[in-house]
Amino acid sequence: MLESGFSYKARARSLSEIAATTTWYPGQHAPIIERPLWEKVQSQLKAHRTGEERAPVTRSDSPLGGLLFDESGNAMTPSFTKKRSAGRYRYYVSQALLQHRSKASSAITSRDPLEPRYRLWDVRKFGLAFFLGLCLALSVSAQERARVDSNAPPWTSVGKVQAVAGSLRITCTGALIAPRLLLSAAHCLYNVRTQRYFMPSSAHFVAGPESGRFAAAAIAERLDPSPDYVPAQPESTRGSDWALIALAAPVASAGPPLPLADRRPVPNTEVTVGGYAQDNPNVLTADPQCHVNGIASDGRGRPLLLHDCASMHGISGAPLLVRKGAGWAIVGINVARSRSANIGIAAGLEDVARTLDEAGFGRRARQ
Repeated sequence: MLESGFSYKARARSLSEIAATTTWYPGQHAPIIERPLWEKVQSQLKAHRTGEERAPVTRSDSPLGGLLFDESGNAMTPSFTKKRSAGRYRYYVSQALLQHRSKASSAITSRDPLEPRYRLWDVRKFGLAFFLGLCLALSVSAQERARVDSNAPPWTSVGKVQAVAGSLRITCTGALIAPRLLLSAAHCLYNVRTQRYFMPSSAHFVAGPESGRFAAAAIAERLDPSPDYVPAQPESTRGSDWALIALAAPVASAGPPLPLADRRPVPNTEVTVGGYAQDNPNVLTADPQCHVNGIASDGRGRPLLLHDCASMHGISGAPLLVRKGAGWAIVGINVARSRSANIGIAAGLEDVARTLDEAGFGRRARQ
């Protein structure tokens, strides 16, 4: 008799379904087991279950767990130390330090080798203020973004990009530029645990997700991140933070592919950017009235577009769109947001267009 754990893990392969968060989506391969037989086995397993013990629910003493990242984007893990005079001090340590990686935040390391290795963050003094500030920032960003109809252009060609490996799940946004070709950000496809890019079969594109439902989904067949993007040096190579994702099959219900603009926008050009932000990952939101503030370059001279569109985690890889006649065109790829100023950063399309030209997509992808 099959164990329940094995039976659950076999669901994706047996019924041709793919798990995304708590939702199961239809797969593209033929099911191995018919659903009536599957349901019958599940009923028998449930009837023979002897019960299970649940771990007691405990209150978290680290309210900022999962919310803090260092200046290099590494997650920060809660820890604590004890002092006789003041009790327990709680603080957060960069994962890069714990794993002895070189890209650690200098903000929490001591410069004096005789001092303690970590600088303590007194959560009792600063945690509440930080949390309230974070809530305020999310609230302001949400007010600047508006819910848009995923069934109306250009949003019919914009969807969610998900890459999954074990318990690690990265969610970004991407746009179709050909029936089976997707444009997104390279850092969305990078597995920070293995220090390698995800396997193609680990990534998929979901079009029109809305309240647990979706219009269509497709698995990636090939991932082509920019060869000039260096995950260990994200700030100096942001202009190359783009990736092409070849899908195993066309997305039937998606709208027409979005073309790439044939020229770089000038400052004050009206643009829009939209995607699936982390504060509401199943709703497509956009900032419909924002502008290009200026043109900059990364550490290797690649062009960057600076804009004032409201964006946050989850909207990485989203297309920066500009009106072109009765339609829309992509002028950049949203990749980051400045920590020191309220400025969004988008990678330019020069290298993307050159790569598409070499692959024979130029005339179809650019208009």
